[in-house]
Amino acid sequence: MSIDRTQSELPRPCEGRLPMRRKERGWWIEQHLPPHSRRLLDVGCHMALDTAQWANKADILMGVDVDPAVFDGCASVIRCQASGAELPFAPASFDVVTCSEVLEHVPPELERPLIEEMRRVIAPDGTLLFTTPHWGWFAWLDPLDAKRRLGLRKGKGHKHYRIVEINDLFADLFRIELLDLNSLMLHPISTWMGAGNQARWLRLRGKMSDWDYQHHFGRASFNMALVARPI
Repeated sequence: MSIDRTQSELPRPCEGRLPMRRKERGWWIEQHLPPHSRRLLDVGCHMALDTAQWANKADILMGVDVDPAVFDGCASVIRCQASGAELPFAPASFDVVTCSEVLEHVPPELERPLIEEMRRVIAPDGTLLFTTPHWGWFAWLDPLDAKRRLGLRKGKGHKHYRIVEINDLFADLFRIELLDLNSLMLHPISTWMGAGNQARWLRLRGKMSDWDYQHHFGRASFNMALVARPI
């Protein structure tokens, strides 16, 4: 595994006690990780709080994010500041690549390069675990996309994707083996409840989101999660 040390930093412990985490998509990924892998890369890991929970599933945990907050994460994860569209790793470096709730934040012109880069760094027999918002019945409830919908913010916003769009982005790179359309409206409602104060009703909001992510609502769903293999 090759890494550009000019863009990396030795892991250091998280400062203080970790906040209580809402499980949601991190739980979904954990349920679908292969039993044991040598090398796992989490693209768009932020502070790698979810990544650190998967230590029993891989020998090496690596996380990348464009945000410098990546260096404030957990010591069990090697962290690197980099763009998902320009990953500083050699081809076929990882057995598992995860990318959760990242695509909707990526500029449109970098969406396909992001998928291409993940294909480049994943082993031929590797596994990609991927989640992103889905264009379901209650996509309009997404508080992170409210400004765009109200005409107060131009551009992509916090996009919800149709299945055909994901198929097009993955075409000739990955074969989707499992598509899970989950959650409906409790998750966006719980996010609204925490607006302005993420600590408000945290336990209740966590239970709402966790329940939502563990149930399947087909084309109506708010979120999509998938397992894919490289072509």
